[in-house]
Amino acid sequence: MAQALARGVDIQVVYIDQYKGDSQGIYVKPDNTETGYTRIQHPLDLIGRKLGVPFGSTVHYQVLFLLDILKITGKVELINLSPSEIIKAWDEGEIDAAGCWGPTREYILDKDGDSPGHVLVSAGVLGDWGRETFNVMAVRRDFLNDNAPFMQHFTSILGALTDSFLDTLGEVDAKNVIRWNPNPNSNSSYIPSLADTIMKPGEIAQRPSIDEINKQRHALDLPIQISSEDQLSCDYLKSCGRPSLQHIAIQQTGAFLLDQKIINSLGMLEYMGDEYSCDFGFCGSDAITGSSLVPNSVPLESWDGVEPFFALNETGRAGLGELSSGDSDCSADAKTIIATQQEQYIGDVSSSRSLVGRSYSDNLSCWWVIYSDSGVELSFEQVRIWSGDNLYVYTVKEGSNCNIDSTAKVLLAKITGLNPDLPTFRAEGCIMVHFSTDGNQERSYNDAENQGDGFVAKTYLSPNLLPNESFTKHCIGTSYIDLASGRQEISSGDDSPYPNDLDCVWELQADISGLPKYVAFSVDYDLEPTFDYLELYSGSLASTEAQLHALLSAESIKDTYIPTDENGVATIRLVTDVSTFLLYMIPT
Repeated sequence: MAQALARGVDIQVVYIDQYKGDSQGIYVKPDNTETGYTRIQHPLDLIGRKLGVPFGSTVHYQVLFLLDILKITGKVELINLSPSEIIKAWDEGEIDAAGCWGPTREYILDKDGDSPGHVLVSAGVLGDWGRETFNVMAVRRDFLNDNAPFMQHFTSILGALTDSFLDTLGEVDAKNVIRWNPNPNSNSSYIPSLADTIMKPGEIAQRPSIDEINKQRHALDLPIQISSEDQLSCDYLKSCGRPSLQHIAIQQTGAFLLDQKIINSLGMLEYMGDEYSCDFGFCGSDAITGSSLVPNSVPLESWDGVEPFFALNETGRAGLGELSSGDSDCSADAKTIIATQQEQYIGDVSSSRSLVGRSYSDNLSCWWVIYSDSGVELSFEQVRIWSGDNLYVYTVKEGSNCNIDSTAKVLLAKITGLNPDLPTFRAEGCIMVHFSTDGNQERSYNDAENQGDGFVAKTYLSPNLLPNESFTKHCIGTSYIDLASGRQEISSGDDSPYPNDLDCVWELQADISGLPKYVAFSVDYDLEPTFDYLELYSGSLASTEAQLHALLSAESIKDTYIPTDENGVATIRLVTDVSTFLLYMIPT
């Protein structure tokens, strides 16, 4: 939330889901009598030890706060690890402590595990000491304005459920005790429905086990829930002419992100205001609003005894002992395919078509190598790839061996997202496809069309190896453009806003005869300052001698010239980070 506001997103907090409480924290390894290892007993014992934490996360924010107040900053070795990397480092004894949450926290604290950890300090304690962390629901202003009745109904349902949960003794409504009781009767308890949505491997759809039901009920007690009445107080969503706890926490988080160089300025968070001047600045804005939350407007009685609320059209539920249910054509060893005139399929396939509704696993690294004595084509019939997972399409330089370990690979495309617009890929000799997924398990449901996720591609001999002009209208990889035929147009694509996490290259070949050449470049661009940029090079990025000529960011219309190298080559590269918020970039 702090990053979005600092980077200019017109967004509003409409509901506070929870404060972190015991749901995340810092955990330490146990004593080991066999090796003589002595565990960390006190935060000061962190001195000289190794602590793994995802940099930029809320727990990293709290770790730095803890080190600061104890005056031991720089005396603890912090290691930037993803949640899945923390588990590996924990098992292999590479770290002494971990800052984490969710499944990683559960794994570390598992009493039946090989090395069950201990809680050193929770997020709730660190929040009491001055660094609160929380989850909120935020909505773009235009969506809120266009869908005010829906947002009021939706937010008020959340409030009603939270108020019901907090009534643990049934003092307001005796049925609240039953509603949150961990029993398998889904007609009276909400917990079976909650446990079912987790889609834990081995669990049967709409029939969660009692162990999973108990586990999810326990998980609800870890964070700190806030009632509708409290949310609408001056401490949270109500504007009272002074900064609320939410304002302060968001600004503190923004300062942390600025210090970590994740944002380049505080933006609207720069000036808070105070009880004497809270009519402008962050405090005076309506970035935090309780306008959608109406307590007691949703009667839970209407749900009692009705058919249970179970998710439909699931994607991502795995069988017992599996990481996921897809990967039908995915192998750790490169799969070799000889292209023919007959179409052949790769990805989530069965015989000749997609396994619709199948999912793919975490931590994959799969390769397909498609050979041909002439040309080969590759086209995608379905691409539904979650953030953090990527498809890479390569070929190799002329005269090079088609090998996944080759240093002569040329990136034709880096692909992610849901059904992106893609051209047909063509190459001489071979095309290689690499599917890489992160350690996060993504799941979805209520997909009415049952599209599932993963990808399906078909390959065949290419009847035509002429350059595909549609490559210039996409930002997906490396495109080669011969300027001998005159003016060419390139674009970041038709999406607005343009996609995140782009890294694409247009290599321009000018006429190499005669005097040194320049490429005339007219561009209209609107890029997020410092985070997203166009690089203009003299030469090819495939060469170590390429020289950066200019770097363009922010917003402008510009006519410039890019000098070529001695071979008549100039290069344009577009790079965007993982959080893109401005509207468009159209170089021509």
